[in-house]
Amino acid sequence: MPESNDFPRRPARRPALQSARVAAIIAACVALASACAPREPLADDGITKRAASLVGVAAPVTAPADFVRDGRPGEAPKYIPVGVTPPKRELQPRGAAGVASLEAELDAQRNTARTFATRPAPAPSYDGSKPPKVEPPPTELLPQ
Repeated sequence: MPESNDFPRRPARRPALQSARVAAIIAACVALASACAPREPLADDGITKRAASLVGVAAPVTAPADFVRDGRPGEAPKYIPVGVTPPKRELQPRGAAGVASLEAELDAQRNTARTFATRPAPAPSYDGSKPPKVEPPPTELLPQ
């Protein structure tokens, strides 16, 4: 009867080699799947559009509302409109006297805020000689 040490041993697997093989297989599957995918995700190629509408992912194409149609220009612009240029401001920049008066006003507001922040807290009205009482709720709030 042969001893257990006489059997040929199977070589130990290397985990780094296994993970590299798995990564290569996954990369190949992703490459094949992306090669078979349509150029546009929900292109109207029939199968994809029907499957997406059955699942509820694709929205039905509807005609735009009147206010949308009225807001669009008659012909397609040759550029993407970014916005409307605002009108020129009617206000003139402040002069030296206006800047000085604004600084004085802001300094006065800051000093007022500092005086409120540094004033002493009022003395509490409760001196601790009597225990506090709980007042009953008003009778109109009690259930009848």
